[in-house]
Amino acid sequence: MRVNVYDHELTDRVEVATATADNTGQSFYGVRIYVGPVIMHQPGDDDSSAVTWWVPWSQRGGHDLSVLKSAFQKALASLGEIEARIRLEDAQRARAALEPVVNAMTPERARNT
Repeated sequence: MRVNVYDHELTDRVEVATATADNTGQSFYGVRIYVGPVIMHQPGDDDSSAVTWWVPWSQRGGHDLSVLKSAFQKALASLGEIEARIRLEDAQRARAALEPVVNAMTPERARNT
């Protein structure tokens, strides 16, 4: 499954999600990131769209945050890579915009700048 969240749907609304299994009483935890507008029909009835990443759990090992932590750390590193690419593209565009000005200068004047 792929989930696409577009720029106009981004929010900074993030919370810890919890759920308890009825048959065992076991608690489960996740990170929930809301997308789109808040949709509150009445107090306590939040129908806002969200994506929740649940912390893996097993009877043998209990809660295992390592997989989820690793995924979010890689996501943050990817954002750093995107930021670097954007800076490079911006610099390339700025240089390309200046080329006609530099080319229009006389050879002597271009050497002196």
